[in-house]
Amino acid sequence: MEQYIIVGLIVAGCAAYILRKFIFKPKNSSICNGCDRCGGRKPKSGCH
Repeated sequence: MEQYIIVGLIVAGCAAYILRKFIFKPKNSSICNGCDRCGGRKPKSGCH
């Protein structure tokens, strides 16, 4: 019985992580909008 509870908690945690990561994306208000290449050298030029 304990095994089912532990597995259920792990599955629920994974499902919550996936939902938060891909479905409920936080909205970024920065210029790059989540881009990892933005160096901050030219803030008005955009992401790339």
